[in-house]
Amino acid sequence: MKGLFKFSKQFFTIFIILTSLIFITACSQDKNRTVRIGCLNSYGAMQVYIALEEGYFEKAGVDVEVIPFKSSNLVAEAVFNNHVDIGLMISSLPYFALAVNDKSKFKLFQVGMATKEFSISKIIVSTKSDINSFKDLRGKTIGLLPGSAQQVYCRIGMHKTFGPDVSYKTINLPPQAHLEALSSGRIDAVFTIEPIATIGKEKGLARIIGGDALAEFVLGRYPSGASAISTKFLHEHPELAKKTISIFYRAMNFSQNHNVVARKHLAKNLDLEENIVLKMGAPSKGALQHNEFDYKAMQPAIDFYAKEGIIEEDFPIEVICLDKSFTVK
Repeated sequence: MKGLFKFSKQFFTIFIILTSLIFITACSQDKNRTVRIGCLNSYGAMQVYIALEEGYFEKAGVDVEVIPFKSSNLVAEAVFNNHVDIGLMISSLPYFALAVNDKSKFKLFQVGMATKEFSISKIIVSTKSDINSFKDLRGKTIGLLPGSAQQVYCRIGMHKTFGPDVSYKTINLPPQAHLEALSSGRIDAVFTIEPIATIGKEKGLARIIGGDALAEFVLGRYPSGASAISTKFLHEHPELAKKTISIFYRAMNFSQNHNVVARKHLAKNLDLEENIVLKMGAPSKGALQHNEFDYKAMQPAIDFYAKEGIIEEDFPIEVICLDKSFTVK
């Protein structure tokens, strides 16, 4: 009996040592791991700049690399292929399209719900233009951001307004070229994002004639933007993943409670005029955290995209969302 007790005690001691070594190794790996964050140089990147300027990453001991991309599609593909660990507040459509191929590659942990009244997507025209609404866009040349989302929004708006046989021309342009293309007459209108629309308006170069076409013409309120985390990163570095997501939630709350300071951080990091960024329309409630997701309100977007052939199949949106039971630090 004493021998058995001695063996059990030795086994327990070995178990504790091994567990401690595994924990120490994991912590060491996290400490040496840089979190790669993909984003666009737009309003959607505000959270990462808040976290940097307010010292959230540094205080938490999290090293980050912010990697700007030229389109939402490229960010989503980078998350899907594990080239970045997190894709921050980009169009949700590329995530939905990629999920058709493999729903296990990433998890959404934030969504931004666009409405007719609020969206960072805007339709702008030159101040010299006589275009005042979608009804004036027949036969026009329209500038679009690179990627699939703006193509879809434009087509939906045009078809809902004029029918499927409407004629118009589109040109893909990076956001920094939008205002110049309008001023030169190269395009008649452009589907852009903030802060480009407000910059154009405040400098007297553009007028805003519309917002999110999908919200306006079809869905009302829907998940237009999303942040996602690579499941590979989530599984290999769970503590670091929790810590990073927690930082973004803290930054999101900061943006709502200290909106002026948050916009100043955005202006500084994007090298924009502060007084112009302060005049951007403010979000009504900001993004939703994963434990606030309303799947019933989010699902119609997936259903619509599948019905219209924009994505190849329908699926329940919750399968690509971070589980509500997941807790962050």
